[in-house]
Amino acid sequence: LREHTGNAAFGLVHRLDRETSGVVVLAATADLRRALQQQWHAGTVAKTYHAIVRGHVAAAFTVDLPIGRCRDSSISLRRATGSAAVDPLPAHTHFVPEAHGPGVTLLRCEPTTGRTHQIRVHLAAIGTPIVGDKLYGRPDRDYLAFVAAVKQNGDGRTAASGEPDRQLLHASELRLLHPIHGAPLHLRAPLPTAFATALSPQ
Repeated sequence: LREHTGNAAFGLVHRLDRETSGVVVLAATADLRRALQQQWHAGTVAKTYHAIVRGHVAAAFTVDLPIGRCRDSSISLRRATGSAAVDPLPAHTHFVPEAHGPGVTLLRCEPTTGRTHQIRVHLAAIGTPIVGDKLYGRPDRDYLAFVAAVKQNGDGRTAASGEPDRQLLHASELRLLHPIHGAPLHLRAPLPTAFATALSPQ
């Protein structure tokens, strides 16, 4: 956007994980970015994600497990819950099944806190990891092998046979207030085709 518009002030208001698709908010000025970020810091931005997970999930559920850095992992990025977490902070996510495919479920995910990797950690913690997640629901050696492969050939889309080339987690909706006039903003991004593919009968 900076290159396309010539506006060097364009900046990200928030971030998504590298392999998560969906809505991302940018601001055209530093003042607007700060005003928008205040909503994220205050926890007033409503977020809806969609994820495809292993297994058949029949009913809505909530995970209320604090999240912190993983005590026993050699991967600094990895987060954990329970006794495996260092300095855990409260984390709360509500999940609703919306569709089913062969061995998988499409979940609507509504986090009310904003911990690092929150949805991924919560789903892995209850035994329903996100399809294609290279870090959670797997041992450290799998992720380290992926990193080594990327360093060797530069292709971050490397995936095991039969797996998608990224985690099937998508930021579907954001609800926030316009930073100038305060009107409600409802931003949406449709599900990628990879989700339909994962839900389709083989």
